[in-house]
Amino acid sequence: MIRMNTLKSKVLAVTILSVLMLAVALGFLSNVLAGRMAKQLADHTLDMKLHGDIRSANLYVQKYFGELKLENGQLVDSAKKSIEGRFEAVDAIKKDLGVEATLFVKDGGDFTRVITSIQGTDGKRAVGTPLGTGSAAFQPVSQGKLFFGQAVILGAPYLTAYDPISGGNG
Repeated sequence: MIRMNTLKSKVLAVTILSVLMLAVALGFLSNVLAGRMAKQLADHTLDMKLHGDIRSANLYVQKYFGELKLENGQLVDSAKKSIEGRFEAVDAIKKDLGVEATLFVKDGGDFTRVITSIQGTDGKRAVGTPLGTGSAAFQPVSQGKLFFGQAVILGAPYLTAYDPISGGNG
């Protein structure tokens, strides 16, 4: 009789231990899969947000300036008036969408900020500052491609989206 109790106890202990190990393994696997799914959802949501911001920014540019053209090294609006110093579009984007906005112009071998909502610690807008050839966005933008990625602007980190605008003259 003692032997049976010992055997029953051992079988019961092994069964309980097996169930606990399975539960721990399933819990770990569930946690890993949930983490992956959460990351995919966050990445997808962020991608949708950035694409929406780019589309919205293009609508704001069109609303405030019409069709932009590059003439004599300057971006001009539909009325052929320079957009330099006209911050109402980028300020509206910042106010309405909660994001910073910048328009660059091709300037020799780089791109220069013509209008921007980004301000330095001194409170001055970052107008006239370059994108920088070392920027991860430089190559894709130079090739006319959309770019999403991180950037450091005036020492602050940003998640950025760059959408090159080109007219009939390139």
